[in-house]
Parts: sequence; C-alpha cells; structure tokens
Amino acid sequence: MLNKLEVQATLISVNHYKAFNKGRFFIPKKTKDYKDLIKTQAIKQGVTLYVKERLSVNLRLFMGTKRRKDIDNYSKVIFDSLNGLCWSDDEQIDELYITKEYSKGNEGFILEVKEMSKDE
Repeated sequence: MLNKLEVQATLISVNHYKAFNKGRFFIPKKTKDYKDLIKTQAIKQGVTLYVKERLSVNLRLFMGTKRRKDIDNYSKVIFDSLNGLCWSDDEQIDELYITKEYSKGNEGFILEVKEMSKDE
C-alpha cells in the first residue's frame, strides 16, 4: 500500500529544529507550528499508520529559492512530525530517497511511503 502526503509550506531545516536559551534546549514556536501543520495535513489527507512494517520513503522537497541548502537537513523535522501518524517511529524507515526541486513561490514537500516486501 502506498501512502502519500502533500504539504505546501516553507520548509524548516533541522538547523532550526531546536534552540538553546539559558542552558536549555527548546523547540521554537515556528518549528512547533510547522510540525502541527504537517500533522494536520496528514490527518486531513488520511495517511495510513504503519505499526510495525519496514518502510521505503520517497521525499520530494520543493525549494522556493536556489540558495544552497543541504537536503538531508529537512527530513528530520518532517519524519518526527509523522511519528504516531504515518509510522510508529521513523526508525521503521529502511530505505530513503530524497530529491529537491526549485519551485519559486511553491515551497513544500511530497512524501510517499510504501511497505517493503519481505524479500527487500
């Protein structure tokens, strides 16, 4: 079964995932809002919860600018947001394919998840 989620929003990098203040780490409001948006869209779009299955994930990132950005910094926030909604824990992901495309004024991502067959 294929699970697909499309979200249009400004992407948040893992570099902005946690902040440090007065000796403590915290998640900034902007990041919390982004995670909430992803969760809301997942529920609204009716994603399937994979409880124990091993998963293959294809993540297409749509960048609003051609500024240099490391694509591996964007998956963590997205994947953590989907724990308990799309999978029990993102450690279930055994295969990951990430691409980035430039799409001026149309930032966001498309996530496709499928259960890996027992042979893979």
